[in-house]
Amino acid sequence: MEGTNIGKTRARQYLTHVFRLEKILFLFWFFFWFLNGLDKYFNGVFMKNDQFGKWYQGWFGVNRDEKFIHYFSRLDLPPWMALTSLHVFAIFEIIVGIAFLLLFFRREPRSTLVRFAFKGGILLFVAFMIGDILFGDRMELWEHGTFLIITLMTYQLYLTRFDEYAELVGEQYAGDADANKDGRISSEEYRKFLERVKTFGVEGDGKKNE
Repeated sequence: MEGTNIGKTRARQYLTHVFRLEKILFLFWFFFWFLNGLDKYFNGVFMKNDQFGKWYQGWFGVNRDEKFIHYFSRLDLPPWMALTSLHVFAIFEIIVGIAFLLLFFRREPRSTLVRFAFKGGILLFVAFMIGDILFGDRMELWEHGTFLIITLMTYQLYLTRFDEYAELVGEQYAGDADANKDGRISSEEYRKFLERVKTFGVEGDGKKNE
């Protein structure tokens, strides 16, 4: 019976400290940015037949080169400028994606990395939205604006995660690690907090396991 309780406690601690909601969202943003960066290098091939009509055959089902050249041509801008912008955005997207992947694997968050990942994502969406307005693509503007809001919601969830810890392990354990007083995350306080929880084997009511 005691072994069962220990197993349940360890499973609860794993779900609490490793498989957290913000970790899942970090993984989502990794795939979002990394794959969006890659799709600019793997262009689909335009296909057409009488049975299926028209479509792009390929990994990502779209030809980004063709799409960007078409956008820039609306403003009388040359193709080389369109392709240069496309590849610059692609590189930045991949870098932001890797930053979110590092956040997913890090048990102890680094405030610099967090700010880079989220600010990088926000800046990309702002740049995309400016392009959407200039190129007159209102559907893309709506899509990018929606993802911008989701990014801000993810960041807010990350900043308020100590409120959730307070409910799970008790305020006496979460209080010392409440690093959101100035709106920033303190890696050192967060590390100490995790070590305290790990050492004492905290139950859901905030009491030390006997």
